Amino acid sequence: MQILRFYFSPFGRVSRKGLWVGFILPYFIIGILMMVILVSLFPSGHGSDPTVVAGFIAERLILLSPILLLIWWASIAIAIKRLHDRNITGFWLLPMFVFGLVGNGTVWFYPELFSGAIQLTFIGLGLVAFLINFWLAINMYFLRGTRGPNRFGPDPLEREA
Repeated sequence: MQILRFYFSPFGRVSRKGLWVGFILPYFIIGILMMVILVSLFPSGHGSDPTVVAGFIAERLILLSPILLLIWWASIAIAIKRLHDRNITGFWLLPMFVFGLVGNGTVWFYPELFSGAIQLTFIGLGLVAFLINFWLAINMYFLRGTRGPNRFGPDPLEREA
């Protein structure tokens, strides 16, 4: 039950060690294993045909989508808890998603929009998204959490000791 709460509940706090050892390292290992499995399942003799490669990857991503959705939710829940450890609300993740989805979605689906003032607007939004992401990354991955209890719960380092 504790492990489910760690990965899927956005409530409480997670230390830097909990983030790195409990999520980043396993996520990295799972990513490598998924790539090895995809490469080993790839049909031989079609490696140079981009349509075969794209179709193969699309089919596997559809099959893996439930797992990818679980990993996506776990990453959001753990990021929120890590921000809570810094005494920062998890709502700071919203600008990252909004700017990322709007910016990336527009670039991919409406490339003809990128001219003149609209292009400058999206460059500005991209800069804002980068700055927010940079600030979030420093806070989540490198800075120590609030010592002692804060508004989001007890200090996770006191529980680990």
